[in-house]
Amino acid sequence: MAPVHGLLASIGFIIISKQSHVMLGNPPPPGVDSSEPSWHAYYRLFADMPHRIMTNDAYHPNYQIMTVGVLSLVILFAFPWFKKRFKFLAVVPAQLVVLLVAIPLGYFFALTETQRVVLPANISDAIVTPDFSHLMSGTSLKWILMFFLVGSLESLLSAKAIDILDPWKRKTNMNRDLLGVGVANTAVAAVGGLPMISEILRSSANIGSGGRTRLANVFHGLFLLLSILFLATAIQRIPNAALGAMLVFAGFRLASPKEFGHMWHLGKEQFFVFVLTILCIVPTGNLLLVGVGMAAELLINLFNGASLGSLFKPQLAFSAAGGDARLDVGGSLTFANWIPLKKRFDAIEQQTVTLNLAHAALVDHTAMEKLVQTQREFGNGGRTLNIVGLENHRAFGHEPTSGRKKATA
Repeated sequence: MAPVHGLLASIGFIIISKQSHVMLGNPPPPGVDSSEPSWHAYYRLFADMPHRIMTNDAYHPNYQIMTVGVLSLVILFAFPWFKKRFKFLAVVPAQLVVLLVAIPLGYFFALTETQRVVLPANISDAIVTPDFSHLMSGTSLKWILMFFLVGSLESLLSAKAIDILDPWKRKTNMNRDLLGVGVANTAVAAVGGLPMISEILRSSANIGSGGRTRLANVFHGLFLLLSILFLATAIQRIPNAALGAMLVFAGFRLASPKEFGHMWHLGKEQFFVFVLTILCIVPTGNLLLVGVGMAAELLINLFNGASLGSLFKPQLAFSAAGGDARLDVGGSLTFANWIPLKKRFDAIEQQTVTLNLAHAALVDHTAMEKLVQTQREFGNGGRTLNIVGLENHRAFGHEPTSGRKKATA
């Protein structure tokens, strides 16, 4: 779980670093490409910003754009406070209020076309007929495979990350998600479109706006399409600074100080993996480096007493009598061997199940999180899952789902 939280925070930092200068009307410093992921680019983007705002040089910001961007960001942060005090605002998205303020300001400041959203003059021009004559060439097949692997993995990681953000802690059907992405990418490629993946930013915005079901995603996409087709003129009046502020706000929510505090309270080992994942992903922009955090988690689990024999396959002893079942876990219970235990849970038909962890040397944070989730699922199904045997285990942190290590005599 810590690497996935690190993935979310990394995306937040990347978004903030790229969009903060757009929000402030402050171009990147000389020699820095804001789209290029590197420590040098990120450092220069932030370190040079105060100097460029305060001094009057060639890279002096446009204070009219800055006014639009900063005011938009203030609205986004302040609007929840107003919603709590004025109930009629509960159905009004903060982003809509930003647009209602930013578009008139754009008129007032006479922002140029380059300072506003730009759309193609004719949307139909974006649809093309690709040349498939080299489809079966080695180069083509190589890139098809690369897009398939990277897109599928990033979609799965994104879906898992959104499961964490979901207030109801529901689980994505990963098979349906991959099927949807595959069908969509095949259709889009036929008209010259770019590949797509399950996307964290829009999904988190959907959750933040109160979306609850799959229909929220359907309507999200439908309204985007209708807006492009019928509201192009209005969209082109939106200042880029306002959109930059929305993205900075979304990035802040993904990488908020609360997230760092939460990971620290889960335990120092989780905080280390969380920060390590961020340090790997942010300078490269490669979300697949979440695997570094997973590898670090494995090493930490081994250091804390997990045996190689039980690292990927839990030691389970099952017994049942009437309507009661009992599972005794030996070795360790971690993220790497959770799936076999979950399959065993799914196969148990008894109404009451007792999971005994007294002989487990280690129960990591992910396993604790999954156990709490499984208890909830049992309760929703009218069944009971009792978790016992953790009295002699020492928690790594102060949260109920912190990892636990069996105390030595």
